[in-house]
Amino acid sequence: MPTSHHRHRQQQKQTLEITIAPGGAIAIEASGFKGSDCEQATRDLEQALGIVRQRTRKPEFYQKAANQTHQSNQQTQGT
Repeated sequence: MPTSHHRHRQQQKQTLEITIAPGGAIAIEASGFKGSDCEQATRDLEQALGIVRQRTRKPEFYQKAANQTHQSNQQTQGT
């Protein structure tokens, strides 16, 4: 019986880790997101917590998210 091998892309689980320091400083770390999806995922939390004093972008931020790639393809196909 023939067997077929399928390659499955393993999607990284998307998580938000919130850390509250003893002094009250709050850090939100987004994992598993690409492109600006991480900022969209943390936007409501950031607005509820107040002023963002520092933002550090991981290398994944500079990768295209799935929806950004789809939008890019639509724009090039429409021209």
